[in-house]
Amino acid sequence: MSSQVVKPEQQVDEQNDSRTFQYTRKRGYDITRDPHLNKGMAFSLEERLQLGIHGLLPPCFLSQDVQVLRVLRNYERQKCDLDRYILLMGLQDRNEKLFYKLLSSDIERFMPIVYTPTVGLACQQYGLAFRRPSFKARRGQVHAEEDTSLSARRL
Repeated sequence: MSSQVVKPEQQVDEQNDSRTFQYTRKRGYDITRDPHLNKGMAFSLEERLQLGIHGLLPPCFLSQDVQVLRVLRNYERQKCDLDRYILLMGLQDRNEKLFYKLLSSDIERFMPIVYTPTVGLACQQYGLAFRRPSFKARRGQVHAEEDTSLSARRL
C-alpha cells in the first residue's frame, strides 16, 4: 500500500451545502469493506475513480435518500422484529452513514428494534442473529486467544 494519501471522498451536507472531507489511505475493496467510509452506491464517479472503486460497484449512482427508501422497503418485508434487527445490524456493519441516516429518519420507529426490547431477544437468540464480528472487533482489539497467551506468559 502506498503511503500517499489519496484524495478524500466528499460528503455534502444537504442542509447547509457545506462540503466535508474524510482523508484516507485506503483504496479499492478496503473502502467498500469499511463501514465508516462506505457509502454504497452514493459514491460519485469522481470519488469512485479517485478511490479506486470504479468497477467494484454497480454502474449507477443512488443518493442516500434513495438508498434509505430501498432499505425501508426491505425493512417492511421482514416478518418479525428479530429479522428487522438482523437487517439493520447488517446495514450498520456495511454502511454506517446509511444506517444512521435511516435511524434518524424515524428514531421512534427504529429504537425499539436496535435497542430494547428487540436487542434482548437478539441476545437470547445470538446464534441466529450473529453474522460476523463487527468492524470494531476486527480493528486491532486483543482477541481472547491472544489475551490468554499473554496472561499465561506473565505467570
